[in-house]
Amino acid sequence: MKLKIRDKFIIHVTLILFLLTSLFTYSILELQKRNKKKVLEQKINRDLRALSTINQIPLWNVEYKTMKKNLNSFLEDPDIVRISVFDHSGAEVIDLEKEYNIKTVIKKKAAVNYQNQKIGLIEVYFTTRYLEESIDKMRNHLLLWALAIYIVMVTIIVIISNMVTEPLNRLAHNIHELDFNNPEKLTTGIEKTDLQEVDMLLSSYQEMVGELAAAFEELDAKTERLNQSYQEVEKVNKNLQEIISLSSSLSSSVFAEEKEEFLHDLLEKANSLISEADYGSIYLVEEGKINYIDAIGHNLEQLQELDLNKENFEISNEEVVIIDNISEEENLSLDSETENKFYNATKKMKSSLIFKLCVNDKWKGGISLDIAEGSEAEFEAEAIESITAFGNLASAFLTMKNHRDIHEKFQQELIMSFIKLLELYDKYTKGHSQGVANLCFEIAEGMGLDEETVNLAYWSGMLHDIGKILVDKDILNKPSRLTDDEYEEIKYHSNYGYQVLKESSSSELRTIANYIRYHHERWDGGGYPEGLAGEEIPLISRIICVADTWNTMRTDRPYREKLSRVKAIEELKDNKGTQFAPEVVDVFLDLLNCDKNQNKCII
Repeated sequence: MKLKIRDKFIIHVTLILFLLTSLFTYSILELQKRNKKKVLEQKINRDLRALSTINQIPLWNVEYKTMKKNLNSFLEDPDIVRISVFDHSGAEVIDLEKEYNIKTVIKKKAAVNYQNQKIGLIEVYFTTRYLEESIDKMRNHLLLWALAIYIVMVTIIVIISNMVTEPLNRLAHNIHELDFNNPEKLTTGIEKTDLQEVDMLLSSYQEMVGELAAAFEELDAKTERLNQSYQEVEKVNKNLQEIISLSSSLSSSVFAEEKEEFLHDLLEKANSLISEADYGSIYLVEEGKINYIDAIGHNLEQLQELDLNKENFEISNEEVVIIDNISEEENLSLDSETENKFYNATKKMKSSLIFKLCVNDKWKGGISLDIAEGSEAEFEAEAIESITAFGNLASAFLTMKNHRDIHEKFQQELIMSFIKLLELYDKYTKGHSQGVANLCFEIAEGMGLDEETVNLAYWSGMLHDIGKILVDKDILNKPSRLTDDEYEEIKYHSNYGYQVLKESSSSELRTIANYIRYHHERWDGGGYPEGLAGEEIPLISRIICVADTWNTMRTDRPYREKLSRVKAIEELKDNKGTQFAPEVVDVFLDLLNCDKNQNKCII
């Protein structure tokens, strides 16, 4: 619990007074005790000298009766309680004692001499009772005086404390009651006091409060500006977060073929972050035509039906441009029919902020954000900076997408060149790779695999026999059955294909290398090249195994004719769980869809 100044002051001063009073009383008592003891010592020595003088005659010549009488006179002294006399042989000749109840006595001895010779000994017992009683009385008197002085001093201290602390308490109370939320009341509500020192403190405080009131006003103004700055920073930060989010998804969207979805997200984020915009649209230039990808506020379906050439939208050479009333005739080069359709498809716009999307310095599209007709809003510099950031991001996406498409097209053409080379090298494989690839695609889709895996299955089927290029041409084109050695050479084509593709710079081809390596493995572990079994065999390799076998059974070979559809299906069923993966066979048979009642087949 916290104490007030007054309480602390009284407690501390009272303790100091108590200690000083106690020390003073103790010192007086000790001094008095020492003085009394000194007086007692002097009295004892004086009495001993007197007793010794009385008995300075031979003890045997003195009548003991007379001696006792003389000694009894000393017993009348209240401090002497016993006197004993001994002769020269140590025998006690006189022992005088009076009754006493005091335990504390002092024994003193003195020699009895006669003509410079010791003739006896006298012992005297003194009591300190009267000394102690005197000291006790004095202590009681001193304690009473100390208590009286203490009470008087405490009373004086309390009075002085009240005179000093009461004004301070009032001042503290007034300060506590000040309303800091109302600057006008900061310098009011404090009363004057009768003490000069307190008034000086009050005056200093009032000056400080005045400065504080001014500081409060300045702080409020700064707080208001800070809040505005904070809101601006929040807006910029939100823009930055959205751009970072789009940037993070840019690469994955390129490879996932999600062009429309990415551009849709970009338009939505740009329109929501640029507060002036009411509507928006994003379009691409494809084969000289304007193709609207998405729109906000406008009718996307009607916009996509418009037959617009890129020349109709070549409004400016600037990267970013603001155009007022874009739908007016002088801004767009449209015939009357197309112009009417455009007006019907779009909302009425006061102003449009347009960013041109470019790929390799070629115009590939645009982002348009529009302010509704009748709005008081205007595009600020911040809006231009924001749409530039989003536009650059869209251009980067389209550039990456273009490079990706070129790369894929080149890769596909290269693969097809290999396949054509293989077909020229091995006349029996003509059309086989394409057939297996198509079957792999259908099976992978039927198993519900994702788009990327389905594409990998297709190209793995296309390349599964690429290793045969390294097999002796005479063996490949031999019209009769192969010998064991020739068959062993043929079996090595899966490893040849793996070695051809594993060093490719394309990650997809390196992945495909493993799939074609194991496409002759059997579910029961009896295949080649490594004798893998069950789930050890990659899924796409299991799919190729079924597709390759089916295509081989259903085509003519130099050593046999093709199997009938029914016979080939029986082969699949008979070898399900031994040569072929059961789940792949089940899916493939479902795709064949050989319904006996309808006699209808999908494949």
